[in-house]
Amino acid sequence: MLQEIQNKASIKYTYEGARTSSNAISNVVVANVRELYELEGEKYSVQPSFRAGGCVTYMVRVKNIGENSVFQVTLSDNLADGKLYVNSDAVYVIYNGDVQKVTPTSTSPLVVVLGEPLAPGETAIFIYGARVVDNLDSSVSKLINCAHICASATETGEKKISVVPNPCSILPLEEYANVTIFKSISSNEVVVGEEFTYTFTLTNSGQLDAKNVVLTDELPKYFKITKIVSVTGTTVKEFTSSMYTVDASTNTLTLPNASVAGGITVPAISSSGGGVTVVTITGKLTQAE
Repeated sequence: MLQEIQNKASIKYTYEGARTSSNAISNVVVANVRELYELEGEKYSVQPSFRAGGCVTYMVRVKNIGENSVFQVTLSDNLADGKLYVNSDAVYVIYNGDVQKVTPTSTSPLVVVLGEPLAPGETAIFIYGARVVDNLDSSVSKLINCAHICASATETGEKKISVVPNPCSILPLEEYANVTIFKSISSNEVVVGEEFTYTFTLTNSGQLDAKNVVLTDELPKYFKITKIVSVTGTTVKEFTSSMYTVDASTNTLTLPNASVAGGITVPAISSSGGGVTVVTITGKLTQAE
């Protein structure tokens, strides 16, 4: 950062016949003092938001705004205190117009060293892809990730110069729904003519309710549905035969059908875990294949 110095002068004088001395003050002159060694940096993300398990690409720009070359320009990133992780094969630097793949000296935290001196006025851009951990705490609403950038005034490492303050990127949590489905059966042995149940557990790990969910399942040949129920929290809903469709040729269930407005809703994640809707389909085989 340029430092400003200001200076003014004054004079005192007399003249023949004067009873007292006179004074005059000059104008103020201003000069900027350039630093011999100084860096500036900024960090930003290519993506506007993040989600658990998703990818984020960071770019960190470092410019030498001092009067002399600096050496061993080093980027250190704590990866949002462990909320991110980096593959060592996904780190690059743009320098002198070339994109170079670099091998970090560490990936946890991430530490990358520029292998060449950075001359006055020159810029290096570090680029690295990170992935957000899958088991991110549901209370995390933003991702604050800061980089520490430093360099040396000499090739042997004397006199460290750092970017102050540390450049940071703050990403908000993306608002989305992310639903997984798990299917189970009430028994691994069934008897023709006796009822058994398929259970579908729909879990939403996103921040928004999943709406208009439609479940399809190619049921076993000769399987006849007797009852379908969904449970979301304390809400229990039974689907009548007019609310779903079974294809006669493939025995494929579509639940619900187009006549049901809104379909199935799976609530968003909460502090107690993912939002869950459970669908049970009860039926029986009318004959063996």
